[in-house]
Amino acid sequence: PQTSRRAPHFQFDICRESGITPLSVSKVSKSFGNNKVLNNINFEIGRGEKIAILGPNGVGKSTLLKIIMDQLKSDDGNVEWGYEAHPAYFPQDHHDILNGNQTLADWVMDQEPSLGISGSRKLLGLVLFSGEEADKKIAALSGGECGRLVLARIMKQKQNVMVMDEPTNHLDLETVEALAQALQEYSGTLIVVSHNRFLVRAVADRLILVKPSGIEEFTGGYEEYLEKGREDYLKASKKTTKIKQQTAKPKLSYEEQKRLKSELKRKTRTVNQLEADYQSLEAQNNHNMALIFDYEKFSQLSKDDQKDVMQKKNQLEKKLSEALTEWEKQATELENLKMEIDGQDTRK
Repeated sequence: PQTSRRAPHFQFDICRESGITPLSVSKVSKSFGNNKVLNNINFEIGRGEKIAILGPNGVGKSTLLKIIMDQLKSDDGNVEWGYEAHPAYFPQDHHDILNGNQTLADWVMDQEPSLGISGSRKLLGLVLFSGEEADKKIAALSGGECGRLVLARIMKQKQNVMVMDEPTNHLDLETVEALAQALQEYSGTLIVVSHNRFLVRAVADRLILVKPSGIEEFTGGYEEYLEKGREDYLKASKKTTKIKQQTAKPKLSYEEQKRLKSELKRKTRTVNQLEADYQSLEAQNNHNMALIFDYEKFSQLSKDDQKDVMQKKNQLEKKLSEALTEWEKQATELENLKMEIDGQDTRK
């Protein structure tokens, strides 16, 4: 369905071409205590490749990115950046690079002084921080807003390799789509860890699968990978998938099947209500935004009323983000429940 929500504008331009092999990883291993999370990792990445690093949770994907970016030391092995390789890093934890006490505009100017005041505010406008929002403290931002701010900074960095750890976390659907499109058009080298099926399918042309025993590589996109009958690492419930592959579930009793179908009805009502709540919040936000962008009406308000309108905007955006997260969570659980019931039906 068409939406009135706005999408940010992302454009990632490279500073210059890197050498043919911008990154080489050789015999990298890492343990935390007795837990070995990376074991003898070896791979090279070619200029212009778009790599998705996949694998089960806890296998060390984020650890690998931190080692690549020299945020963490490996126990063994080497990471070597190639000729004229200039990496930019999107960490999963934005607090690693953001200063909550600064305003958005001040942080951007500190990171990229050449932009100046007008350039910083123009950049913030591209990622939907306009007007007074540029003077908001970073500590007041939602997770999705922090993500947009980090992406804005990367747009102005001197880079030709982007290393991204779960860049779609907390982002709304419009922002995810805008990011995927920008990464498709990106002429540099991309290395991304993500559980977002849409993003991985849209951008990856090569997969690196991290496993406890090491890595496995696949040249091609995620759909091509699945067509080969390979394990789907981007399913909503990885643990359930493993159990299904190892052992066939016994047929449930009539009472248990009845309970599941009752739970299905309840979960369906919950998802429908969450969708309605989200649409109601979206309507409120659209009405409030219309007032903000009607400069004549907004300017006629008292200073206190203007402040109330802007506070309401921040509150609604936070509620929208929380509502979207809960809606997606419950919808995923609903789909898993439907699959479980369908599986029982086929065993009749």
